[in-house]
Amino acid sequence: MTIWQEVQNNTSLYNDALLAGEGEDFHWHTHADAPHSSQVVCVSAIGTLRKLAAKNDVIDRLLNLNTTEADRNDWTIQLEQELPELLNENGPGQPTSIDALLTCSEAAFCLEAKFLTDAKHGFGSCSQATTSPTPNCAGHHGVDSDQKTKTKAHCRLEVWDGRRSPRLYWSLGRAFFREDALTEQQVSETCPFNGPSFQLMRNFLTAAAYAQKHKLKSFGVIVIAPQATSQRLDQQIESFRSEVLLPEYADHIRLVTYEEYVQLLVDSDDEDAAKLACFLKEQCLPLATSD
Repeated sequence: MTIWQEVQNNTSLYNDALLAGEGEDFHWHTHADAPHSSQVVCVSAIGTLRKLAAKNDVIDRLLNLNTTEADRNDWTIQLEQELPELLNENGPGQPTSIDALLTCSEAAFCLEAKFLTDAKHGFGSCSQATTSPTPNCAGHHGVDSDQKTKTKAHCRLEVWDGRRSPRLYWSLGRAFFREDALTEQQVSETCPFNGPSFQLMRNFLTAAAYAQKHKLKSFGVIVIAPQATSQRLDQQIESFRSEVLLPEYADHIRLVTYEEYVQLLVDSDDEDAAKLACFLKEQCLPLATSD
């Protein structure tokens, strides 16, 4: 049985979540067959919105946008998006993977979904400093950090490595990151992205680069997780705000809980949205406390 066939039998997959012909070509996670799969719960919660009359209202409220019915945004939702050209993430290596890309004529938001195990582990860190058995990076942002190709670059991701193109993380980040996060470090120091800020940074810069490319007014990152497993994520987001982002961009990233999202569905007064809310509340959310 293929992973896609197993996903179709997953009790956390809402029966109206996917579009016709969608899903077979998704890059399903290893544990997407499990009911507590963050990927499958996200597909159910966010993917289903595409078919709901309340879509635009729910997303505007999810993003905390003060719109009225008359000026409601018309949102497009794209699941499982990879846009390597935005951050020059070409060649070998995993490009930034966006769980759901939310776009309208004025804004772009990357949605990152966590649920049970991944929420408790927190956001992903840069693998260069943890490569086994010998790390590719010494762990600091500065000269002599490149342990593999021995370049003098402050970050080995900024230079060619075989067919892997130089990433644009640092150059794009100069418009949004604090000076302390950009300063050259010594061997004894730790790179600001040698930890959970790495995944947050990539989501943030993807949204920023997308908005810049399409000349949109605003951008940001929304993280969604159950209340029961959100504490670690919330702490890591706050660290990203205070240690990496310039103060004027602090409100461009925030966490909402699935419980809050369920309430938005209920408050929309849409029958189909209410059915989805019931499914998430009764079928999915109890799983967040099962481990």
